[in-house]
Amino acid sequence: MAERLLPPAQWGAVLYMITPGGDPACASYDGANCLWGLGSGRVDLARVKPLVCGEAHRAVWGTTGYENPKHWCSLARSTQPVQDTLPPNENPECASYARGAVEQYNLMMKWPKCRAGFEKGRWQGNYQAHYGWCMSNPGEAALANERRLRDLHLERCGTQIKFKNPVLIPSE
Repeated sequence: MAERLLPPAQWGAVLYMITPGGDPACASYDGANCLWGLGSGRVDLARVKPLVCGEAHRAVWGTTGYENPKHWCSLARSTQPVQDTLPPNENPECASYARGAVEQYNLMMKWPKCRAGFEKGRWQGNYQAHYGWCMSNPGEAALANERRLRDLHLERCGTQIKFKNPVLIPSE
């Protein structure tokens, strides 16, 4: 889950990330207004309350942000690899959970200092294993707890912060 600096010409750049569910989320201090024109070094990551595209964006602005191809939500989402559609019987919640778990595993494996002290069941790159565990109906609290525990591990080893390691993409 890499964060990037999206450079729309009219407002300057915006720092954003892609959530485990695949929706872009911009850096915001109020959960409603993106922090336009600030580079990652000027954003106080401890204060960030991301504005997430999709239904959360609709609740604030009356639109998902995907209706207009020039909206930052559409532009940010278009930078991501196209995902295959879910098989007909696949549970979208468990698919999102499994994708996020595998992304966190891949991030952890990139940093040797993060590999110490991880629990093998929680940390693996096997999508089907995470998906199957989710489908065993552990409940939303258990899913949230697993995400939280992986987040904490990555934060402790310095690989992830609340608005995870921004990567700047230069504007054209």
